Amino acid sequence: MTALSDIPLNTWCWGVGSLTLIVLGIKSTKGYRKSRGQLSKYMAWFSWVFLPCLLAFSVPAIFTLDPGIIRTTSLIGELFFW
Repeated sequence: MTALSDIPLNTWCWGVGSLTLIVLGIKSTKGYRKSRGQLSKYMAWFSWVFLPCLLAFSVPAIFTLDPGIIRTTSLIGELFFW
């Protein structure tokens, strides 16, 4: 594990964003199943597709600060971002 003071600030922001997308995805999926509204469907899709991007940016820095691993996971996150 990496010391909390060594984790970059943007990693914390992406982590909070990941938690937010999990909540938004669950609520939107439940809302879509209940009401079949198009907005709920699109919000759920957005949440579940964008979540791996933010997780790829945030989770690896919690466990290691190895530049090779960070670079690889950032590239994976960029692929999900496209």
